[in-house]
Amino acid sequence: MDGDQCGVELRGTRVFVTARDRYDVQAALEEWFKEKAIAIFTERVAYWAQRLGVTHGEVLLRSQKTRWGSCDRSGNLRLNWRLVMAPMSLIDYVLAHELAHLRVPDHSPAFWSVLRGVMPDYQARRSQLDRDGAQFTLD
Repeated sequence: MDGDQCGVELRGTRVFVTARDRYDVQAALEEWFKEKAIAIFTERVAYWAQRLGVTHGEVLLRSQKTRWGSCDRSGNLRLNWRLVMAPMSLIDYVLAHELAHLRVPDHSPAFWSVLRGVMPDYQARRSQLDRDGAQFTLD
């Protein structure tokens, strides 16, 4: 390892981190997860936008502590990069949820009907995210 180099490598189901100290490990892992997040989220947002018949704006990563995502009126999605640690079923729930807001901006019965139309099991996914979400962290 070069004196200033940090790296992350996935080998099978194990993640190997090369770093000078624990702070560099945290930074290297966060950067690695963010790279994975933008690639996965961009692909899955396109999929769910098509299913919902909506046009979205930018896909942006955030480091929120209490939110998985949000969607503004312009269709920009702000997504918690930590979500990439979750199973794909939960990532898809958050993305479909946020994109459904482009059809119905609130959490009225009409909103839940739109979401149910593309994801009939959304309630189970939502419950699982509520139950397991705290484990998707590097802290």
